[in-house]
Amino acid sequence: RARVLGRAFRGRWRSRRRDGWFCADALGPFACLLPITAQGTAFGSTQAQPVTVRVGSHLGYERIVFEYGDATLPTLTIEPVSPPFVQDPSGLPMTVEGSSFFRIRLDGVAMGYVGPTDLSGDGHILLELVRQGDFEGIQTWIIGLDRPVCVRVLTLTGPTRLVIDLAL
Repeated sequence: RARVLGRAFRGRWRSRRRDGWFCADALGPFACLLPITAQGTAFGSTQAQPVTVRVGSHLGYERIVFEYGDATLPTLTIEPVSPPFVQDPSGLPMTVEGSSFFRIRLDGVAMGYVGPTDLSGDGHILLELVRQGDFEGIQTWIIGLDRPVCVRVLTLTGPTRLVIDLAL
């Protein structure tokens, strides 16, 4: 856990540290320097079973939640990307609303997800979340944002969830 020094700003702490971390609240630090990776538990034929994806807004951050049907989690990578975007594996062009973009790569996800694949945020930061691909155990999503932001990754249980928070 990063030790965070900073000043209070609208009920949360900000840091001017060079290592790219700042803490928004008691849930932990946000990373401002990308890419970031979170190692999952999926391995070989044991893959995460996707149930749903949802977005929401909270005080100080917006949240993306990937819910899974068992305790297995994919390995997550979040990296900045730029358009043009193409769907995987078809290669067809795709559009995502926003002026700043991240790609979420989830390694170790079982195919067959039938939930929402194009979600809209409430317009504060997260404008759109669109699935880019679901092929050979790798699911990719593009996050469309109104500006570059810092991110935090959490895992939650009951049910198993992979959470990405976007700092306001």
